[in-house]
Amino acid sequence: MKKATGAVCNWLKSTDTPRWWLVLMLLAGALVTTGGSYLMDGYKRAEDLRSAQVLALIDSMTQFYVQAVAFSSEVQQTKHVPIDARNALTRNLGEQFARLNLVEPYIPVEQKQILERYRQSILKMQGTLQAVEGPEQLGPFFADASRLLVARNRLNAVLLTLNGGRPT
Repeated sequence: MKKATGAVCNWLKSTDTPRWWLVLMLLAGALVTTGGSYLMDGYKRAEDLRSAQVLALIDSMTQFYVQAVAFSSEVQQTKHVPIDARNALTRNLGEQFARLNLVEPYIPVEQKQILERYRQSILKMQGTLQAVEGPEQLGPFFADASRLLVARNRLNAVLLTLNGGRPT
């Protein structure tokens, strides 16, 4: 055993540049590569999470208009308020509000007012939605839905830049 240990020590010390230096550099390179890979993976995971949150918000914003059309059509046809459709709209508005809070940290400070306008439009729309009792109250509903659409379009422009310019 002593002879084997001595042979290894002699091998590491031979040549002008000791071979242990080579082993040390290989280990350092492996450490740097592993650390860099870990950091890049973390960055990619953060980017994927941000992108998923932005896309989920955009999907829920789009879903609102599908549900709003179904709600208003049913109110006009049946002359009464469909509770299930109203609840679905209320849930969707709540979901959008919650998703806005998740996306807010990614929005630049100078564009947070656009997010705040959309948030206020959601709150106003919730109040208007609860006030609808029949076809006669659909006028304010349509007006607030239109304001929400304008605020959504402004916010979508910001969200598109957050998503790296990728189509939503």
